[in-house]
Amino acid sequence: MLSGEAGVGKSRLVVALQPALNSQSHALLRHSCSPQGEDSPLHPLIAQLEQAAGFAPGDAPEVRHAKLGILLAQTSPTAKDLALFAEMLSLPPGEQYGSLPISPHRKREQTFAALLRWIEGLSGKDPLLMVFEDVHWIDPSSREFVKLIVQRADRLSVLLLITCRPEFDVSWTNLPHVTALTLQGIGQDEAEKLVRLTGGPAAISEQLD
Repeated sequence: MLSGEAGVGKSRLVVALQPALNSQSHALLRHSCSPQGEDSPLHPLIAQLEQAAGFAPGDAPEVRHAKLGILLAQTSPTAKDLALFAEMLSLPPGEQYGSLPISPHRKREQTFAALLRWIEGLSGKDPLLMVFEDVHWIDPSSREFVKLIVQRADRLSVLLLITCRPEFDVSWTNLPHVTALTLQGIGQDEAEKLVRLTGGPAAISEQLD
């Protein structure tokens, strides 16, 4: 859990982490929360899946079904899991996936279980870096699902990185395998050093007060 005020550099640290891992084989799932998705169930997860599958605005349903099947084939999902993912992505029932005539509550439970199997399958092939950014804007369903991932993270080959603002309060940080870090602003001396490191010796005037 990486918390800090807006603009303190949380996203910059997420970006800087990835090149440090490039020497090691790993998978990446990056999710972004936003104010526009606060009332949309599973918004960051759906957006990530659509991007990973390569959905394009003009894709016909059958094309999206095919792209989703290719993406999920990495973990050899069951037909039922394929149907749950397709419905989560608002795809019409197809010949391959069919439909699931079950209650909304039961469907959500089964969707969570399918998502967890997807993550477990990916992490079983390569270590998995899973990022959730700006979770202070997360929708309630995604928040519930992230809690499930956190509770299982110590049993998986997963590094789960969550960024948020200080007002986001959860019980996850009480778990022994969770580390909570709070970023603070830096002073003028540190700011000058940072500018010189990134911009070279001519990047800042020596006459700053």
